[in-house]
Amino acid sequence: RAYERDSHQQPGYGLCQRERNGDLASSAVCVLIMNWFFYALLSALFAALTAIFAKTGLQGIDSDFATFIRTVMIVFVLALWVSYLGKWQPLATVGGRQWLFLGLSAAATGLSWLFYFKALQLGHASHVAPVDKLSVVFVALFAALFLGERLSAREWLGIALIVAGVICIALKPVAPPSPPSHPESHHEA
Repeated sequence: RAYERDSHQQPGYGLCQRERNGDLASSAVCVLIMNWFFYALLSALFAALTAIFAKTGLQGIDSDFATFIRTVMIVFVLALWVSYLGKWQPLATVGGRQWLFLGLSAAATGLSWLFYFKALQLGHASHVAPVDKLSVVFVALFAALFLGERLSAREWLGIALIVAGVICIALKPVAPPSPPSHPESHHEA
């Protein structure tokens, strides 16, 4: 089985091996836990919570300083997570190309957070978050251009629908026209 051969790369592998008792429900849960879609849904859930918590936490504080505080906290949380999973490894095992692209990713993440927090501070979370999700569109475009990934017509349609959805959610509605004012006629008696 592929997941047994590549257990070091499969999150949830140990859990599935311990919990597996041969019934269909347990197998389905293990497949779900080890599936990328499950982790993507968790990512979306926590990204949504990020917007709500950040919008509340930004009140009365500079957005750049708030991003710094958040980053320090993230380092702490991730250090605990990596320790809990026992995934620390020597830094020498990270190659030059990996350092370069992880560094570029960190810079992009930092800039994204700075702009996201500023947008949250200035706008409504319900408008900012959908615009931020245009990153899905940019990922599809960049993956096609730089990684050589090919999307089907159905997938491009999905990307177009995301753009349409963002436009529908993020743009302010046009105010309805005000009723024409009729000057009151004063009749002299």
